[in-house]
Amino acid sequence: MKSYNKLNIKTLKTIFGLFIIGILFACASNTQLSNQNENDSQMSADSLIYNLKSGKISSQTIIKLPKAKYHFHKENAFSREYYISNHDQGDTKKSALIFENLKNIVIDGQGSEIILHDKMIAFSFINCENIILKNFSIDYALPTIRQIIVLEIDKKKNEIKVEIYPSGNYKIENNQLFFTGNSSVSKPQMAMAFKQNGRLAYMKSDLIFNPKSIQEISADTLIIQGWEQIKDIEQADIFALRDYSRPHPGIFISESKNINISNVKVHFADGMGLLAQMTENIYLNKFSVCLRKNDKRYFTTQADATHFSACKGEIISKNGLYEAMADDAINVHGTYLSLKNKVDKNTVQAQYMHPQTWGFKWAEIGDSVQFIDSERMEIIENQVYTIKDIKAID
Repeated sequence: MKSYNKLNIKTLKTIFGLFIIGILFACASNTQLSNQNENDSQMSADSLIYNLKSGKISSQTIIKLPKAKYHFHKENAFSREYYISNHDQGDTKKSALIFENLKNIVIDGQGSEIILHDKMIAFSFINCENIILKNFSIDYALPTIRQIIVLEIDKKKNEIKVEIYPSGNYKIENNQLFFTGNSSVSKPQMAMAFKQNGRLAYMKSDLIFNPKSIQEISADTLIIQGWEQIKDIEQADIFALRDYSRPHPGIFISESKNINISNVKVHFADGMGLLAQMTENIYLNKFSVCLRKNDKRYFTTQADATHFSACKGEIISKNGLYEAMADDAINVHGTYLSLKNKVDKNTVQAQYMHPQTWGFKWAEIGDSVQFIDSERMEIIENQVYTIKDIKAID
């Protein structure tokens, strides 16, 4: 059992400096989820991360945050060039809190809420070991998914009247609907169908959202015409509207070991709720991707609740709730490369084949590999090879 130095943020004024000021200021502010002008906690986070990296806070440390709502804005967040499995590649990722090259750290939110403004990651753990994250919830001030509830149906006119939620932050151009309010404008292309009880509609998978015309008749109230789903719609049906993008997960873990997440709730993420890659031993206890109580939203994440790519050791998820996400509850997999060229008897060139897989580390020196027949999915010659060198060539 490791012994930890207990650090209470309220008392460490000398060590934390601006961090204490920022936290107390955030605690005192009037916090409303819809308010885009909340005080930014990023300065506080910057100070915390600086002290952790500089050694001013020793390893084997417990960090306790006073229970509060902490708001983070994209323009002030950490920027990193991450390549995240099964997410959109090629753009700089923003993170509210980044923990890099750290060991034996406990981060206890004591029931705090992390509220993210715009597209960003809440927590990133890179090359970390023996980390405990507990007692937080994560949500977005304005999710990129919106929902519509059917108020009226006119099947003769092939139209429905709907109300959009969360309210505002949309526009109608050329009879098409666009979502605004974040740093980018998105056009919904897919719909998830729900009944009022929160259940997904029976025998409905991802639905193409391609109505012929959308008109605004009053604030947050729209007339949708010529959508192929209208023939099957019932009054009070709910549709979560989204696009195909997966810019980032809510929590990102990469090349780490012994990560323990307890009593953490993700209410929305613009990709997976949690994405772990190249990591050994991940323990989730009371980790949930779930709806927020007393909120009208019917959706949670753009993709899987949890996703584990090229991980090893143990992956344990218990006592959690995964609901209303746009894809799997738990997805565990590796990544195949396509063999493109045999350079010599010991060297081959291979390629990532999916646009959301390239860039991140595929294997390390010393790893074992086998060759697979892609048509039959059978091992070739049952031979095991050891990687002696690996590098990117493009």
